[in-house]
This record gives sequence, C-alpha cells and structure tokens, in this order.
Amino acid sequence: MAGAIRVHNRRGEWVDAPQYTATEAKHKFGEVLDTALRAGPVAITKQRKPTAVLIALDEYRALTQAED
Repeated sequence: MAGAIRVHNRRGEWVDAPQYTATEAKHKFGEVLDTALRAGPVAITKQRKPTAVLIALDEYRALTQAED
C-alpha cells in the first residue's frame, strides 16, 4: 500500500483509507463512490503517491461548516 492515509471512520476510529489508483478510480468509479459513501474517505493515488481524497457530501459539509 502506498503511503497510507489515516482517516476517521464513521465510528470515529482512526483507520487507513481504502486506496485506488487513478486508473482504477476512473474505471471503477461506481465502486469507489459506493466505498466512500459506505466506509468513509477514499484515497486516490497517482504514481503510488496519495494525491486526492473522495468523501461523501455530508462529510464535506460537516468539514466546511466546522470551519465557519
């Protein structure tokens, strides 16, 4: 696993985010989206390095409202 991304799961526990390469994410977007909705943040890697994170809309809203 490329440099793991640690995130809080829905129970508030620290876990390694599921990871998909950019190519996998492109070809399996439905699966990646379902994983983000079900399990929490998903890391997207490019050249074996984490480069992006996909999160559910409710998690995004919670993060952006917390900053206000």
